[in-house]
Amino acid sequence: MTDTSDNIPATATKIEISLSRLPQLFNSLDPSPFLERDLDRDAEDYIVGSAEEAPRQHPLALVIHLPPDQLPTQGLPNLREAIHNYFAYRRDQEDRRLRLLFRDGRIALLIGLGFLFCCVLLRELANSFGNDTASDIACFWHKADIQIAQSSL
Repeated sequence: MTDTSDNIPATATKIEISLSRLPQLFNSLDPSPFLERDLDRDAEDYIVGSAEEAPRQHPLALVIHLPPDQLPTQGLPNLREAIHNYFAYRRDQEDRRLRLLFRDGRIALLIGLGFLFCCVLLRELANSFGNDTASDIACFWHKADIQIAQSSL
């Protein structure tokens, strides 16, 4: 590609990718238009892994190196927009997945708190009949278990 290193801030962390041809960057099985294509899995893993290692306070810059014979002769494809579109799409997917996960967590929390409330309520109800009622109920269930076990022998 053309040298755009003058547009990269000095504090930016560079993620550099060397390709033998431009289509290596994108998934070859994706029939979408160029700006909506998925990145190749290996390229995505490399970019994300490099970004995770970079300091959070520094901006990131993706630099793609191509051999001179692979540079497009008629207008450069808008790689910046294509890559931004892909990662915006991935961000939206992850946001949706997290929303669903938190919703499931809230439902499980409400079920657990409801069950805990019922258990505490039953304990208080059993204790209200007298001090020995809760232990009488436990002994009754224990005796019933013993009788069932003896009858199955």
